[in-house]
Amino acid sequence: MEWSYPWLDMDGDRTYDDGDFAKFYANLFSTGVSLTTLNSLQVIAGSGMQVVVKTGAANIEGRSYLNSADLPLSIDIASSTQDRTDSIVVRMDKSLRVISIVVKKGDITVTRTADLYELQLAQVKVSKNSSSIVAANITDKRADDKVCGYSSPFQKVNVYGLENQYKHLLVKCFTALTSSTTEKETAFDAEIKRIFEENEDIRVEELINFQTWF
Repeated sequence: MEWSYPWLDMDGDRTYDDGDFAKFYANLFSTGVSLTTLNSLQVIAGSGMQVVVKTGAANIEGRSYLNSADLPLSIDIASSTQDRTDSIVVRMDKSLRVISIVVKKGDITVTRTADLYELQLAQVKVSKNSSSIVAANITDKRADDKVCGYSSPFQKVNVYGLENQYKHLLVKCFTALTSSTTEKETAFDAEIKRIFEENEDIRVEELINFQTWF
C-alpha cells in the first residue's frame, strides 16, 4: 500500500494520528539509544543497592524518549543463597502510551511484541548476601545490537554483490596498469639498446682513450 505524508487537510480527507508520526520518524532514525545526546543513558553504580541511569535519549520504532536528569533505580535485596542478574531496560508500552526505564529482576531477556518493545541498557549482577552495587557488577549493553544498539539515521546497507564488482574493477585496473608499465619498460629498454648500438663506435673510442691514459 502506498503512503505519503504530510498533506494539507481539506474537509477531513487528510487526518493523521500518532502512528503516522511514528512511521515518519522511524524512517529517519533507527531504533536504539542516541549516542550523542547528553550522557547516552549510561548506567552507573549508585548508593547502596541502587544504580543510576544518566541523562540521554532513545528512539523506539519512531517514538522518542528523553531522560533529562539522573534517574536512580532501586535493586531488590540480594538473595542469601544464590547470585542473580537483573537488567535495566527502556520499555515502550503502547497500551499505556508511555516509554520508561524499568528494572527486570532476575531477567536478562528483552521483550519485543506488538505492544511492548525493550532496549537493554545494562545487566546488573547481584551477588548473594551483597549490600551494594559496584561498577564491576554492571555490564553495559548499549552497543549490543541484539538487545539495544545505537540510534542512527543510517541503516545497515546490504552490499551483497558489490564486493565482486569492485574486485573485478580492481583486477581490471591492475591488469591495465601492469600491461602499460610492461609496455613502457619494454619500449624504454629498446630505446636504450638502440642508443647504445648507434653510438657503439663512440663508446669504443672513448674506452681506448681511457685505457691510454693509464
